Amino acid sequence: QTLARGAGVSLPFPEVVDDFPDGIEVAQHRSPTLRVILQEMLLYSTNLTAEICGLAATQARYRTTLKIESSAAQMTRWLGETYGIEGRFVDHSGLSDANRVSAADIVKVMQAVGADGPLRPIMRRIAMRDADNERIETFPNEVRAKTGTLNFVSSLAGYVETADGSDVTFAIFAANLERREQGKAAGDEVPAGSIEWNRRAKRLQQVLLQRWSLSADDDRPFSQGVDIDAQLDVPAN
Repeated sequence: QTLARGAGVSLPFPEVVDDFPDGIEVAQHRSPTLRVILQEMLLYSTNLTAEICGLAATQARYRTTLKIESSAAQMTRWLGETYGIEGRFVDHSGLSDANRVSAADIVKVMQAVGADGPLRPIMRRIAMRDADNERIETFPNEVRAKTGTLNFVSSLAGYVETADGSDVTFAIFAANLERREQGKAAGDEVPAGSIEWNRRAKRLQQVLLQRWSLSADDDRPFSQGVDIDAQLDVPAN
């Protein structure tokens, strides 16, 4: 109604009907498969797609239409019942600061899905880079993962091949919540220091992944909480 009104078209309030009226089909559009939609969502971090898919999953499972926060609450309950994790989600995109889940729980879910399951093939390939951020073309093992980046927040979760051919499931969460809140309070779209902070966070991810990939000798899950400033030994600003 709002969009139509902006174009000068007045539409009545919508009504739910059980039977479609007779009519002639003038056009038809078939979307890509859900697998393709999710693969592109993971590649481009399309938050709107994440919300729509989450809402659609809730509707399909519970046969009811809910708002985003209520739908996310149902997802939280399902994750707890299915995988035994203790997270709290208020949306499906992960944009809200009210979302809470541990790296260990993310690893737990991905291990249950399995490195040979349906998730890994649709995740993005992550290139390994050296200290100068140059791509290491000869890096022998594949890393597939999902990134998550906000101001003073950087995360990466996925699967990495190891030197002996086994797989490691990992999740790395890094955040400076105090500086994030300061940036939000100031109304800065890109707070001072956030770009450099995120660059250092991503560098730490690279260091950890390269270490795990080249040295791990089994399929143990890895979840690691780290202090970015302490680990990289650089000024906080």
